[in-house]
Amino acid sequence: MFKTLSKEEFKKELEDKNIVLIDVRTDRERERFWSISEKQLNMDIYNPKVAEDILALDKGKKYLIYCWHGNRSLTVMNFMQQNWFKWVCELAWGIENWNK
Repeated sequence: MFKTLSKEEFKKELEDKNIVLIDVRTDRERERFWSISEKQLNMDIYNPKVAEDILALDKGKKYLIYCWHGNRSLTVMNFMQQNWFKWVCELAWGIENWNK
């Protein structure tokens, strides 16, 4: 499954203990702004090794991806889909709208 989820759907999926949460914001963004979880993978999309790091992940696991506005997480989700991952969803509009 590959889908953009509303924040309500995203929060529901976070309840699954087998989900792997990935934050694709920059290190600076994570330092300045809050994160959804302390138990997430941080993969700066601008890091030259990010594609290599993503491809090293288990393609059979379930992944939730987010960024600040939703553009970068959509890019990463599409990359993962093209590289045979089975289940990847991203947060619509990013965490900027999480508390709205």
